[in-house]
Amino acid sequence: MEKTEKNLRENLSKRFYPQRAIGYILAFIPLCTIFYLHRVDICYWIFIITGCFIWPHIAYLIGKKSKDPKKIEYRNLTIDSILIGMTLPMISFNLLVSALFFLMHGQNTMGAGGLPLFLKGSLAFIFGTLIVIPLTGIHLNLEANLLIIASCIPVIIVYPMAIAFTAYGLAKNLNKAKNDINAQKEKLEAAHAETYNVLKITKSKEEEITNINQVVQTINSTLDLDTVLAAVANALQHIFLFNQIAVMVIDEQKNELFFEKPYGDGFTADQVEKCKKVKFPLKREVAMCCYAALKNRLYYVPYITPEMVDLFLPADREIYDITLCKSYLFCPLEFQKKVIGVMAFGDTRQSFELTEADLEKIQRYVNQLATAINNARLYAELEKLANLDGLTKIANRRYFNDYINKEWQRLAREKDSLAIILSDIDYFKKYNDSYGHLAGDECLKKVARAISGCLKRPADLAARYGGEEFVLLLPNTDIKGATTVAETIQAEIANLKIPHEQSSASKYISLSIGVSSTIPTHERSSQELINVADQSLYQAKELGRNQIKSRILT
Repeated sequence: MEKTEKNLRENLSKRFYPQRAIGYILAFIPLCTIFYLHRVDICYWIFIITGCFIWPHIAYLIGKKSKDPKKIEYRNLTIDSILIGMTLPMISFNLLVSALFFLMHGQNTMGAGGLPLFLKGSLAFIFGTLIVIPLTGIHLNLEANLLIIASCIPVIIVYPMAIAFTAYGLAKNLNKAKNDINAQKEKLEAAHAETYNVLKITKSKEEEITNINQVVQTINSTLDLDTVLAAVANALQHIFLFNQIAVMVIDEQKNELFFEKPYGDGFTADQVEKCKKVKFPLKREVAMCCYAALKNRLYYVPYITPEMVDLFLPADREIYDITLCKSYLFCPLEFQKKVIGVMAFGDTRQSFELTEADLEKIQRYVNQLATAINNARLYAELEKLANLDGLTKIANRRYFNDYINKEWQRLAREKDSLAIILSDIDYFKKYNDSYGHLAGDECLKKVARAISGCLKRPADLAARYGGEEFVLLLPNTDIKGATTVAETIQAEIANLKIPHEQSSASKYISLSIGVSSTIPTHERSSQELINVADQSLYQAKELGRNQIKSRILT
């Protein structure tokens, strides 16, 4: 694009440059003749030499470098008109030369910009004349002798020819451009006809590519597995009209195949919940889906009859009893030559007949999905690592801050209690100084495990809050329940019996604990609850440590 604009600037400047240069050189001849006859001052000569031999080159350079060459050339033509007008008082308004110069001005402006530019240039022409009159005075010398007439002949003959030659070159270029456009048009029409025929023949292929592109865009735009699976399921349902699609993923540690997520209008809410509970040992003789995974090949059952159902293996019968499909297709999900799961397709309305081309098309979608599932898994693992404390392997402070804000908003809507337990290992610096940092790290790990073991509900969270500080978040818990959990934690830490001879609170590792609870509101922030727990912890330390202090945020 930049190259095209540069060429446009240079071409427009080159078009005006020869015509302007020739015009000024020709105009110099009658000017020089009159100046010689009138014995004018040196300043007149400096003016015409500058205007005739320097200005055309300056105008060309300005136009060449301009980002708007048309505007600049129009301005340069206006300057030309001013310069030509300025010469009239200098030549005492010689009638022949003045008329000739006005004709040159008219040809330049009318040819470049039509009547509007001619009128604008004429005003500039008059302006140039008027600004010089105070310097030269008004002297009329309307006669033209033979020498002056002879000096005008080159202008009369050569300049129109130069303009005509420029116009011819422009017309020639326009004609060439027109021919090129016509040739390109013919090629485009031929290409269009060919493309139309190809598109007409491969319409279904185009739809497939469009759908694959949409799936790929979705895969590239998010690492959320649910979003990716929904996009692939929607695309495949649109093409093949399946009404049940499910992703089954291999658990390598347990060597099991389980349902990650079912999709489609053919699934009821109850069926979805039942699918989520299904797990199979990854053995070939267990089920068709396991066979597809272990053999890394499609397993297609086009028709399912009652007689076939009676012959199903127990696991296949379990899938059939949940899904009630008339046909099945199991496609292995392969990533980097390793099967990571199976994608299952079914339809409860009717059996589906698939050609080899259909099966290949489905497998291409499935291959895209395999990459997405692997990327999403890696992202989930990285996110999990980012949310864990590297030493204790429990949640870190960053994750705790995110989690408490989410729970605060949720419980504010539900108008239920939220409790925090903030604990600190007593005299832990002395423990490090006495037993060493390796022992200190091992102590932190044992305390973290003991604290985590006291949590009984999935929504409860234990996190490392600072160096030797730990925090517990207990949703749907009041001050009494939180205090009970704190007492359990303190008992578990005491049972560890980690020696700490430098502690003034106990001969074993102990905790000072601050507890706070409140019913969150949208007008307050979770930081207020943390502050109250911190104040309770400070009070427990001030009163001798190894104890629990609690307070309700009102």
